[in-house]
Amino acid sequence: CLEAKTGKLAWKFRAAPEDRYFNMQGELISTWPVRTGVVAENDIAYCGAGLFPFDGTYLYALDVKTGKPVWTKRIGDMEHPDGVPQAALSISEDKLIVAPVQGMGRKSQPTAYRKADGERAQ
Repeated sequence: CLEAKTGKLAWKFRAAPEDRYFNMQGELISTWPVRTGVVAENDIAYCGAGLFPFDGTYLYALDVKTGKPVWTKRIGDMEHPDGVPQAALSISEDKLIVAPVQGMGRKSQPTAYRKADGERAQ
């Protein structure tokens, strides 16, 4: 995160449960890249990380002043293979909306999570 006035680095956050990389098209990338971008509201920034449900995929809520996690939620695994955050996130009054992964024969609906704690919304 950069300071708005100076453009200097304020803090960094590694959105991964561990340091693990793999080769993709000749380059090493994290097993948990942030492909959602970051969406912020009030003093919380939200992002999603991960490529493959079998490695686990995650949502994060971060304090924008410190970069410390407010909560971390594992949303993708073998029981929840649609929990793969790879498109822009959206927010509503009390929900964080994760767009579905499309292609490769997959058709799924967006999934909503509670902004308060990352639990799946009803």
